[in-house]
Amino acid sequence: MLRINELEDQLHTLEKNQLSQMQSDTLSIETDSFEATTSSFEKYRNFFFDFSRFFMLPLLLLVLAHVCITIIYDTKIVYLRIVTLILPMCFGYFLYHKQSRNTLVWLICVVTLGWVSVAGMSVVTSHVDDSPIWPQTIYVWRDLIEFAMSITFSYVTGMLLGRLSFLKSNSPVTSTTVITHTAGGWFLDKNEEQVPSASLQIIAKKINEFTATLGAIITTIIAIYTGLKGLL
Repeated sequence: MLRINELEDQLHTLEKNQLSQMQSDTLSIETDSFEATTSSFEKYRNFFFDFSRFFMLPLLLLVLAHVCITIIYDTKIVYLRIVTLILPMCFGYFLYHKQSRNTLVWLICVVTLGWVSVAGMSVVTSHVDDSPIWPQTIYVWRDLIEFAMSITFSYVTGMLLGRLSFLKSNSPVTSTTVITHTAGGWFLDKNEEQVPSASLQIIAKKINEFTATLGAIITTIIAIYTGLKGLL
């Protein structure tokens, strides 16, 4: 009987330990789930904040510039083209000059910004002049496409200049761990857990700086050509 009582006590102790472990595991799972939900919420909140600053605000400013220059003051269209070259470039620079971002997502946003801003300008012009919103001839379509491309490439130029500023203001370790140790990492934005050697970090930083500079020169030429060639 003593042995049976001892075994019953041991069994009771094991059941209590098992119940306590189950409760601890459940609490740990709930905590991890809450932390994952909070992290996801923070990520989406930050993206929405960035989207408001670097997509919606330049869109409104571009349409407002169109209204002021072509409708209210009725000045030369070349001034509007100059504004649409400088304004997106500034926003692109401030988007990237402090941190690396998901470049694929922002490239999609930038292309969308070019088309939506041009469409908004067309809607405003149509409302004022009672003209069709969309162009009726192939030549006007070509001008519209080139205008949207000019805004897009101007924004990309700012992104590249901002990235170049980020690279120059950070050490090779920071640059390679945040951006990745290959020039192609700018398009992928992968998070690298392994830190390369010091020499590789320096080489990677130089490669990234060179690609950012070369890309900025190319996109600037394209932006100026598509934005001003029809007016020169």
